[in-house]
Amino acid sequence: MNSNGATCHERNSRPLKGPTDLMKLLHLQLLPLLTGVQNFSLHLLEGLDPVEFEIHVASQPGGPLVEAVQKRGYIYHPLSQLRHPISVRDVLAFWQIYRLMRNERFDIVHTNSSKPGLLGRMAARLAGVPLIIHSSHGTPFQRGQHISTYLMYVVLEWLAGRFCDFVAFVNHSDRLNCVKMGVIPSDKAVTIYNALPPEQVAKLTATFVKTEGQRDRDFRETEEDSEGGSSVISNPDAARDPLFYKTEGQRDRDFRETEEDSEGGSSVISNSDSVRDPFFYKTEGQRDRDFRETEEDAEGGNSVISNPDAVRDPLFSKTEGQRDRDFRETEEDAEGGNSVISNPDAVRDPLFSKTEGQRDRDFGGTEVLNKDGRSVASNSDSTRESIPHANKDVSGSIMVGSTLRFSTQKNILEVILAACEACALEPRLRFVFIGEGEHFQLCKAIVSSKGLNERILLPGWDSDVSIWLSQMDVFMLYSRWEALPFSIIEANFSGLPVIGSSIPSIKELVNEEVGWLVPLDDRPALVRTLTSLPHQAGAISQIGHLARQGIGQLCDYQSMVDAYLKLYRSK
Repeated sequence: MNSNGATCHERNSRPLKGPTDLMKLLHLQLLPLLTGVQNFSLHLLEGLDPVEFEIHVASQPGGPLVEAVQKRGYIYHPLSQLRHPISVRDVLAFWQIYRLMRNERFDIVHTNSSKPGLLGRMAARLAGVPLIIHSSHGTPFQRGQHISTYLMYVVLEWLAGRFCDFVAFVNHSDRLNCVKMGVIPSDKAVTIYNALPPEQVAKLTATFVKTEGQRDRDFRETEEDSEGGSSVISNPDAARDPLFYKTEGQRDRDFRETEEDSEGGSSVISNSDSVRDPFFYKTEGQRDRDFRETEEDAEGGNSVISNPDAVRDPLFSKTEGQRDRDFRETEEDAEGGNSVISNPDAVRDPLFSKTEGQRDRDFGGTEVLNKDGRSVASNSDSTRESIPHANKDVSGSIMVGSTLRFSTQKNILEVILAACEACALEPRLRFVFIGEGEHFQLCKAIVSSKGLNERILLPGWDSDVSIWLSQMDVFMLYSRWEALPFSIIEANFSGLPVIGSSIPSIKELVNEEVGWLVPLDDRPALVRTLTSLPHQAGAISQIGHLARQGIGQLCDYQSMVDAYLKLYRSK
């Protein structure tokens, strides 16, 4: 038996691969949804050479992931016993995973999320899989958990780490914290940032890469707004967004209010080529030293909780036992905002029980509003409730938005309350939050109780976030914990600066050059940041331009694929 727990016979009894044999690769997922962690697998697999790899995907059956996998021509394996909550059923799930790996004789097993990471790594080692890799999309142990829960997850992650060859973290902060705590040996730990495929990047950046002549033609060709008849474009130089429908008078007032004269009106970044963050251009060793020198305090999300009675969320007055049950029922994966219902048979969200095609058809007819609240696309057959129009009479408005899960991890209740306070203080602010989740109805009730349905829009979930991002001026993600959120990457590629919570993982993407960092659990500071935005209108687009430049260097798709290929080819 070798040091990794597999017998030499098991490891060496496989037939040798010939030069034309494909490497059998399995990506193991928990839920059959299309959230961040599942999209990570799809993005990565799209970059692999089908001449080199035979791609397999396994998960709990019955969701849109199945359709997406089969549409791409990959081989899908349903794992009917795999469930999210910890239970005695996990023994059956482990046996099912082991049999799959033993029968298929995979060359590489790549696990994702906490439970597949534990069961999958152990089963793969027992089945004699030559190479086992786990992607850590956020650790299951997070600040705010009861100390016993926290330590249990630490021990389970330590145990799972004994059964794999590499753990690929999607950020530096989680990797350094796990190595420091002894959860994973440093020689097994690597950081590989998430990235988006070129086609998706092109879609997100499409509205920003047009030439000035193309944009002028767009505006000259746009003559009627959603209410019909009235010309909304009289001066092609007066605006740059064909969906931003304002009257001529509103546009004139905007320009007079934002005139940037030589005596110093709105502050702008004068050098668009300036380096947005020297951290991004340091060697890995330098970045590691920076992280070790950075105190990871309560806002950082990486400290062990010394007070077991600490309340994890001030918005909830739950007992300690209730909070622990909540944590056990919530998947704490890389995207953080992908918490799910602990009983997969109890459908809380009908969108999750639909196929990808069904959801696309539903949302293809959804009324979409622009920054001034006017409709730019609608379909009377849409099943989604009509979205109320926003106040059209306020000039110089700023649209702040997000694409997220309405969950505790995304801190959505605090975000909605802050948005309500900011609206009361600054009439030029408007908000749109795309998504659904366990707190969706409560958030709608809060907004309605404040009479802000026309200024804080909650249209629900949409599979195409690009059309919404194109309507935002600023993106916001004030999460309690994250790994490396695709939502910020998408926002940056769309040319949006970001307001983020000041936690280590978000600080790897956001800094003062490309956005605003706000301490966690500091609503007054968040409100101040929001209400300051209309006064920075002249600089917002310039900051967004720098964000788009920086994210392209930091989260490069080919670099991500090459890094995983290096691991895949290591044995």
